[in-house]
Amino acid sequence: MESVKQETNVAGRFADIFAREGVRGLWRGVGPTTSRAAVVAAAQLSTYDQVKMALIRHRILDDNAANYLVSSLASATSACLVSNPFDVVRTRLMSQRRLLQTGGVIAAGEADALAAAGGAVPSANRLIYRSSLHCLAVTVRSESPAALYKGFLPSLSRMLVWNFVFFQIYEALMKRRRRQLQLQRESLTK
Repeated sequence: MESVKQETNVAGRFADIFAREGVRGLWRGVGPTTSRAAVVAAAQLSTYDQVKMALIRHRILDDNAANYLVSSLASATSACLVSNPFDVVRTRLMSQRRLLQTGGVIAAGEADALAAAGGAVPSANRLIYRSSLHCLAVTVRSESPAALYKGFLPSLSRMLVWNFVFFQIYEALMKRRRRQLQLQRESLTK
């Protein structure tokens, strides 16, 4: 087995991946990352707006910081629920080379799941996923759908903080912009 060389800078990692895996290796993980970005944006923004407006409409909270807090918490939770499976698949795809280099073995039952998903078990029980869907199928069959939510709480913790800060700033900027537009309209009518 080839020893694992640890590159310490971006250029070294780039060269190492290119030398070992070619151009295709440089793009490993792009599919799940792009898909994740789309579902996070959709869940995050739509949930935030829907919760914020529902709280105002039902007179639970006014259009204020408390509303933004509750809405951002709901937004973070929904975004994390839909994005975590993409994170698990992406992490597994991007970790394959390290698994091979360190002699990682397939978890109990994973060999059968690989075969059932149309994959061959590589020699020495080393795991290689052929695609995002293959990784998803193997993970669900060998571990259960709950495996797609590994790391959920740390992700949620990070996203809660991010959403709270982001939406507080977003609302402050939107209020400022609305005031500017109102002043412009008023100056045009004078």
